[in-house]
Amino acid sequence: MQQAQKARAEASARRTALQQLQQRLQANGKLDDWLQRHGLQHGEALWKSLHVEAGWEAAVEAVLRERLGALPADVADPAWSDERPGSKLTLLLPVAGAAGPAVASGDTLLARIRCDQPDLSAILADWLGEVLTAPDLAAALARRGELPASACRVTPGGDLVSRQSVTLFAPDGGEHGLLERQREIDGLAGVIGECEARVEDAQGRLGHIEQCLFETQQRLQASRQQLALLQERAHAIQVETLKLSQARERFSERQAQIDDALAELAAEQESEGERLFIADEAIDLQAEQLTRLQTVMEGARVLFEQSENALREQRERLAGAERELREAEFSQRECRSKLQELAAGRELARQQLERVLEERTRCAEGSTAMQADELEPRLQAALDHRVGREHALASARDALEMAANGLRALDEQR
Repeated sequence: MQQAQKARAEASARRTALQQLQQRLQANGKLDDWLQRHGLQHGEALWKSLHVEAGWEAAVEAVLRERLGALPADVADPAWSDERPGSKLTLLLPVAGAAGPAVASGDTLLARIRCDQPDLSAILADWLGEVLTAPDLAAALARRGELPASACRVTPGGDLVSRQSVTLFAPDGGEHGLLERQREIDGLAGVIGECEARVEDAQGRLGHIEQCLFETQQRLQASRQQLALLQERAHAIQVETLKLSQARERFSERQAQIDDALAELAAEQESEGERLFIADEAIDLQAEQLTRLQTVMEGARVLFEQSENALREQRERLAGAERELREAEFSQRECRSKLQELAAGRELARQQLERVLEERTRCAEGSTAMQADELEPRLQAALDHRVGREHALASARDALEMAANGLRALDEQR
């Protein structure tokens, strides 16, 4: 479509440029004013109604010259000579009882021209009826002797050959290229039409393609969504499959463990049966032993009761011995107290005796006046007191020894 649009744009630009060139070359301010004053401004130039075979435009220009721009006039006006236009001008007058379009032979220039208007075809027949064609100047010159007196031959380059003369073509400034440009303009119109048709067809196809593309995109979007859903489902199925595979592996491992456990349990049951049989035998043996033990236990119970009675008696004796022990310990403590008192008294007596002896010695040494009869009673009293103390100490020792013997006896009994 872009190529068709580009071709249409190029053809339109070329056609517009040619049309502007045609208008610029045909523009003539003075002539336009003259035509305006005489009411001939709406007429269409002859060349616009002509369609010349390609390659023969210069030949038509060479023959018709300024007549290519001829304009139609409804009536012939003698006043045209009073006020002439500023340039050459041919006006086409209506002819009463004009014949229809003449049939041109293939060797004439008229045969290479097609006119859109029948009345103009008659005029062209008058102008070009005796104008023959030749492919080039050499051919025209070679056939010059065959021409009638008023006829001529024209070449595609515009050269005219009559029986008496040769006119070499030179293009006029205003009319040269009109027909060729017009033919190109007409051809460009066809090209533009074809391009527009191709553009419309391409636009139609493009619209169809865009619609198909839109529908395809919609289907693609739906397919993508469906694919996403399928991928999600596939992922979920893969995850579930993985979980199931892991669960199956765990189940297989657990099944193997259970089988191993069942095998071990069967072996244990077998061994347990053996142990149960042995246990039954052991139970029977234990029952017999239990019977014997019950008998022994009965005897032991009687012996236990007897032992309990004896133990109770021993406990009573022990309680009595403990009381006696406590009493003996109390007596021992009293004896020890008395011994301590006696020891203290003995020590005191010893100290007193020593003091007495010291005093005696001192007195013996220092006092010659003191008589022996005065000291004797005091010494005797001290000796008696010492003897009494020693007897009390011996008695306390005997009592202490007796208490110790009693304690040992009580310990042995306990």
